[in-house]
Amino acid sequence: MTSTRYANRIEAAEQLADAIAALGLQAPLVLGIPRGGVPMAAVVAERLSAPLDVVLVHKLRAPGNPEYAIGAVDESGHVALRASTGFTGHEPAVRKEIKTEQATLARRRRQYGQPAVDPAGRDVIIVDDGAATGATVQAAVEVLKKTAAATVTAALGVAPAEVVESLRQNADHVICPLMPEDFMSVGQFYGVFDPVSDETVAQTLQEHRRGHALSAPDDAREYPTRPH
Repeated sequence: MTSTRYANRIEAAEQLADAIAALGLQAPLVLGIPRGGVPMAAVVAERLSAPLDVVLVHKLRAPGNPEYAIGAVDESGHVALRASTGFTGHEPAVRKEIKTEQATLARRRRQYGQPAVDPAGRDVIIVDDGAATGATVQAAVEVLKKTAAATVTAALGVAPAEVVESLRQNADHVICPLMPEDFMSVGQFYGVFDPVSDETVAQTLQEHRRGHALSAPDDAREYPTRPH
């Protein structure tokens, strides 16, 4: 039986916010991983008086082997390919996969009803309620490191120690209060772990945006489409 866990996502977010505030980040931008990470990201953004957005990334599948991930792409077209795969991104099949995944991410962005916040020059904080394999968070870190973000911090409620160690190889900071040895699932470490709907994500973003003006008039704008 697990002896240490959070009462709910809010308690976890408050612990993350305490640790993140101690970093003294400048011009922070808080990005929640949909869907469970967004309510937590809202708490962190409120504490830091920072803009709130979602981070939309998707793994890229290897041509002919869809179970094998060769990298990741975000909605702006930033691509992070794993060098070990041998793919350069110029192959027709890979370019097609990038376009397909960007279209999927564009649909999700429209669903959430908010233009993307530009990470350029900001200390970016990626927030999620937890990670079992870390694949999504790792993908988010990798693509954000390809942008002009000043730093990238990964903040997780709970994750296995090996996932945290892997993230530390790429992120500037990794915060994870719980790294249990008996990890089986993220929900195992929350007293209340209700599902978060896309509607809740959209509402959370809208409410935060109404209550907090962005620090510059051009902070909220659509990402430009990058050529491939």
